Amino acid sequence: MNLALRNRQLLALVLLALVTVLVLTFVLLSAVAHVDVWHGLVSWSGTVFKPDIMYPHP
Repeated sequence: MNLALRNRQLLALVLLALVTVLVLTFVLLSAVAHVDVWHGLVSWSGTVFKPDIMYPHP
């Protein structure tokens, strides 16, 4: 029982570390490259999910 609890805490810690690294990467990218990362993601998802933008109707 004690071991299972320790494993769950370890897993939560690893997940928290991964999320923190991802967020820090996004912040550093937007700060260093002066790139609006979120706007880039939104426009990219807009192009992927709205094919009318890529292939406009005449």
